[in-house]
Amino acid sequence: MQEVIHQVDLKKLSRGEMILGISSVALFILSFLPLWAKLETNLSDEFEDIPGAEAAETSERFNLWDAYGFLAKLAIVLALVAIIILVVRLMAPHIKFPVPAGQIYLGLGGVALVLMALSLLTGPEGDQGSTDFGFGSIEVSRGLIGLLLGIAAAAGMAYGGWLHMQEEGSGPAVTSGPPTTPPSTPPPPAS
Repeated sequence: MQEVIHQVDLKKLSRGEMILGISSVALFILSFLPLWAKLETNLSDEFEDIPGAEAAETSERFNLWDAYGFLAKLAIVLALVAIIILVVRLMAPHIKFPVPAGQIYLGLGGVALVLMALSLLTGPEGDQGSTDFGFGSIEVSRGLIGLLLGIAAAAGMAYGGWLHMQEEGSGPAVTSGPPTTPPSTPPPPAS
């Protein structure tokens, strides 16, 4: 029995695909780190008179999957789709997509970037800001570190897709200067 081992040559990846792949993996890993939202509770000292109760101040951090809704999660799914397409192109280069890969990558990265920016604006699920109940307060805040790193990773995905699109020549042609018209030849003289 002979075993066939396929070696993956990472040198087949374009610079844009490398940037896209690293950014997509970074966004996926970042989604599991507790950098995305923070819940702080502060119960006042009034509870010290009640037997078994004491003043409490707690702080809990959440990852993207626990704190954010559909938009942010969809951005992570798009990063996974980009990784899958990249791996398929690397493992089976003979497979052709109906659209050039650079355009697919740019679309996935661009939509992921927009979704992450919208997540920055909307914030985590639940109440925003601080709520004072008279006996203490609860504050839900977005984790700017996670959001800004997520936006940077999504921007890296979009840039990698754009760069690959330029490298493979599937993007719009960029010309410098005004368009030129070919010189016209004068008609032959009438006899």
